[in-house]
Amino acid sequence: MEEQTKVICLDEVDSTNQYLKEHAENLPDGCVVTALHQTAGKGRLGKQWHDREGKSLLASWLYKNLTVEQMTLLPFLSGISVRQALEEMGFTSIFLKWPNDVVAFKDGEFCKIAGILCESRIMAEQTFGICGIGINLMQTKEEFEQQGLLYAGSLKSIWGREASKDQLLKNLSICLGDNLERLKQNPQEILTRYSACCITLGREVKIESGNESFLAKAVSVSSQGELICQTENGQQKVRAGEVSVRGLLGYIK
Repeated sequence: MEEQTKVICLDEVDSTNQYLKEHAENLPDGCVVTALHQTAGKGRLGKQWHDREGKSLLASWLYKNLTVEQMTLLPFLSGISVRQALEEMGFTSIFLKWPNDVVAFKDGEFCKIAGILCESRIMAEQTFGICGIGINLMQTKEEFEQQGLLYAGSLKSIWGREASKDQLLKNLSICLGDNLERLKQNPQEILTRYSACCITLGREVKIESGNESFLAKAVSVSSQGELICQTENGQQKVRAGEVSVRGLLGYIK
């Protein structure tokens, strides 16, 4: 798997996801593009992804000929893979927050250490998925505070040590590839593994969608990637909108 992975390393790019969108037709399945800095990185719902040059792992993977179901579950597969790759390097107490955040638990609270943005495209008769992952590696707590990111953390700020970017990229490529094969064979396994480490489930959540805001209890994740919540009026499926988890010190955005 790792020997066949084509890696494109860039000093700077608008976003690694955008790069793959523009060059997907001419790149092989499983290709990964990584950059030291993104000038227009983005997260879910059009939010901007902030990074300091060289202090984060910024990478996107290209997967071709995925089914609709497989692309729907790609964000969850990606979260599992990030957690697995980091744990193999000795970083523990890592969890997933629906739908696309990777968080670490420290001193009674959760800190976001990574974000995931998966996108899909159809070109001619070919479909492909793009898995964008950003992991905070070396930022200090003070740097996050200066940016107003009070619930953010990095491997260095939380565990007091850095990780080899090259080794982490290699581990991630292997984990993503292995889990993609599992997804193709048994989609339910991916949902089960995701649910087992998802901090959103079983907790009170605040759902904000447009001008609407209400509290509910997160119960499960559907095969369509929806968050199934229990409200006063019965169950509700959340497909979009901002979901915040009630933590010990408030809501984590």
